Amino acid sequence: MLIQRGFNQKMVPTVLGCLSSLISEVISRNARSFRVSRAIACALELELYDVFPELRDVRENSGVTYSERFNRLRMLIG
Repeated sequence: MLIQRGFNQKMVPTVLGCLSSLISEVISRNARSFRVSRAIACALELELYDVFPELRDVRENSGVTYSERFNRLRMLIG
């Protein structure tokens, strides 16, 4: 879809200043990055959740602090 918009996958990391491997990982759903996901959605001229609907659940849980998530994980596996 990027190519249809006149872009290629190598352009995104250049603009964002990140590794091209991160772009590949986000596109293949092996990594999450809101910054990269938003950039890809913007390049496609689509809404973030239309391109990456799985991020909706992550965003809804973002009100929980890191220490709260850490303590919960500790309780679950520790």
